[in-house]
Amino acid sequence: MQEDQVRTHVSREVAIWSLIRSIMDSACPAPQQAALFRAAAKLPNISYSAEATDALGRSGEAVSMLDPRAGTVQLILDRKTHAFLGERVIGKPGSPAEGKVVDSSAVRKVAIVDATEQLPS
Repeated sequence: MQEDQVRTHVSREVAIWSLIRSIMDSACPAPQQAALFRAAAKLPNISYSAEATDALGRSGEAVSMLDPRAGTVQLILDRKTHAFLGERVIGKPGSPAEGKVVDSSAVRKVAIVDATEQLPS
């Protein structure tokens, strides 16, 4: 089998979770963010953490799901506004990184610009 024919198979729930994560990383308006989180809450195996910290050190709450390819992926939200702050990934069970933060990101500002080189004002 050629390498480009090999596909990673994940459950429908993990695929939906991955899609929600991708959309949250884009310029997603607040009402659509809220709708995405309502949809995520209906997925099996979603968990809630009252304490989570993004890559900038901001404290919030998180919803998470175990993605067997990466580990537990947490979407971190502001406690008051529920705005998306960022995500972090906790090493998957049985791996050398089990229970440790293996990746973390944060959203500083979301804006739409006219060119790829342009920074938001």
